[in-house]
Amino acid sequence: KYNTIVVFGNDKISASTYLNVCNVPHVYPIIDRSTNLRRVLRLLRRGSLNLRLIMQMMASEISRPKLDFPKSTPSIRSNSELREIIINSSVDRVVLFRCGLIINPTIISLGVPLLNIHCARLSGYAGIGAIHRALADKAYNQCATLHQVTAGIDSGVVIDTEAYKLDPKLSYTRNEDIAYK
Repeated sequence: KYNTIVVFGNDKISASTYLNVCNVPHVYPIIDRSTNLRRVLRLLRRGSLNLRLIMQMMASEISRPKLDFPKSTPSIRSNSELREIIINSSVDRVVLFRCGLIINPTIISLGVPLLNIHCARLSGYAGIGAIHRALADKAYNQCATLHQVTAGIDSGVVIDTEAYKLDPKLSYTRNEDIAYK
């Protein structure tokens, strides 16, 4: 029996973090493969992303050492796939790490505690692009947060924080690395 499902984003930071938890007993890792070009374009149209941020994020991903999840790692593309895994594995909690999947009310209503690890202070820096906005605002004193998942993006009760400091002299990539350490 698994106690915890950890849903990782499909990127190199997540793959690196995966290596730290892949052998932890009772943890079931899953890769979130829900992000695609259509979703990125939708976020761009909505104003949640801008071209500069997209370019910074892409450059950061490209510049990091090649690191992939093992081919055997299960993945999901939708809330319905996540729901099926939660129901079939009767877990105690689900933790999201760099997960792009927007958790819908159906998942929340299952009653399994859902937690998210976010890279910046809430509520001022919720959502995608938090590090970029914090750097632009010169809000260098930040903290990673562990919070409950609710219907609003990064709006749940904060359970724990880990302070860190962004450095305006460093690249976006290095600041992102600092935030996710």
